[in-house]
Amino acid sequence: MQTVSISSAGVNEQINQRNENKRFIILSITDKGKNKNENQDSLLIKYGETALGHCALLAVADGVGGLYGGEQASKAAIDKLEEWWNVTLKTIAYRTVGNAAYLISESLSAAISSINLEIYEKSKKDGNKMGTTLSMLFIMDNWYCIKHAGDSRIYMFSNGLHQLTEDDNLLNRYLKSGVDYEAVEGYKNLANTITNCLGIKRDLEMFEQSGKVSEKNSFILCTDGLYKHISYIEIVKCMQKCCDDIGRTQDFLQQFISKARKRGELDDISAIIIRRNNNHKGLWNKMIELRKGWQP
Repeated sequence: MQTVSISSAGVNEQINQRNENKRFIILSITDKGKNKNENQDSLLIKYGETALGHCALLAVADGVGGLYGGEQASKAAIDKLEEWWNVTLKTIAYRTVGNAAYLISESLSAAISSINLEIYEKSKKDGNKMGTTLSMLFIMDNWYCIKHAGDSRIYMFSNGLHQLTEDDNLLNRYLKSGVDYEAVEGYKNLANTITNCLGIKRDLEMFEQSGKVSEKNSFILCTDGLYKHISYIEIVKCMQKCCDDIGRTQDFLQQFISKARKRGELDDISAIIIRRNNNHKGLWNKMIELRKGWQP
C-alpha cells in the first residue's frame, strides 16, 4: 500500500500545503490563534493507492477551548486515526473480498469511540476535563463516509455548497427543538457553546453519513474559526476556483485566514480541501487512447 501522510498536530506556525497524487488534489492550512501559546487544531491527511483502490482519510480536530489539554485531546484523536490508516485499513484491504465499505465504516466508528473513551478516562484520572471536536472524511474511489462530533464542519461542493455535518452546539439544539432561541438570555453566544465532542462523556454521540462521490464533487473540512467569519458566498467562490485553478484556491485559503483575523477571530483556524484530480486518466481511458492511436 503506497500512501502519503501529512499530520499537523499542535503546530504553532502557519502551514499552507498542497498535496497531489494520481487521484486526489488536497489543499490545507492551519493558523495559530492570536495571543495563544499553542495551536489546539490538529489535521490529518492520508492518501494513496491501496488494494481497495484510491483512498483518502482527512480529519480536522479542534481542542475544546476552556478545557485543560485541548491540544493533547485533538492530537490524540488524529494519532488514533493515523494508526487506523497504517494498520486497520491495510488489514481490511488485504483480507476483504467484498463489503469493504461496511467494514471500513464500522472500524472507523470503533476507533473513534475508542479514542473518546481514552480521552474521557484520562481526564477523569487526572481530574481535568479534556475534549476535542472531530470531523473526519474517508474516500474510497466513488464512495465516502463521514464521522463527526462537535462544531467543526464538512461541506460538499456539488451544484452548490452543502453542509454535510450538524453543529453540536446550543444554537442548533434550540433550532431543532423549535425553541425561540432569541428569547434565551445571552442567545448570541449559543453557537459558541458546544453540546458534544470527544472526551466529555463515556458514550460518544457520533454523527455518521455515507454516499457516492462523483468526479465533480469536492469537499472542505474546517474548524469553527473559519466558517464563523467567512460567508457562504466566499466559500462557494473558493470551491468554484478549486475546480478551475488550484493555485488560486490556495490564495483563497490564505485570504480566508486574513479576513477572519480582520473580522475579529482570535481562535485557531484550519481547513482542508480535497477534489478529484481531473487530469488523472484511469486504465480504461488509457486503453481507449491507445486503441485510437493504433494503425493496422
